[in-house]
Amino acid sequence: MMRKARLVISGIAIPVDLDDTNASTTMKEIINIMPISTVIHVWGEELYTDGIPIDAKLENPKSLVSPMDVAYWPPGNALCFFFGPTPLSQNGEIKPYSPVTVIGKINPEMPFPKIADGSKAKFEIIS
Repeated sequence: MMRKARLVISGIAIPVDLDDTNASTTMKEIINIMPISTVIHVWGEELYTDGIPIDAKLENPKSLVSPMDVAYWPPGNALCFFFGPTPLSQNGEIKPYSPVTVIGKINPEMPFPKIADGSKAKFEIIS
């Protein structure tokens, strides 16, 4: 099932296509708690949220992700939005802190937004 969502931070809307093809259990848990009000953190060219109130396990874990991937990171119960390299990345790859469950894509592609660490955000379904 595909759903349209957006992450809104400091007036910036980041459009997301959610896709449960490889993570149906995780997606169901996330959709059930949306909208999610949270705080955003910056790690390289990744934005990630404070922990969200779900307890999903890894589904089809990925140790490397692609630009614009949106993922769930079980150790921190966090949503991750990958725009580019993280501090662990090498040779142009995008490496999460540890494996993640990819749940969607930022669409359309956009440059890494200038967001202050600790900014308040809302992740919501739009269709």
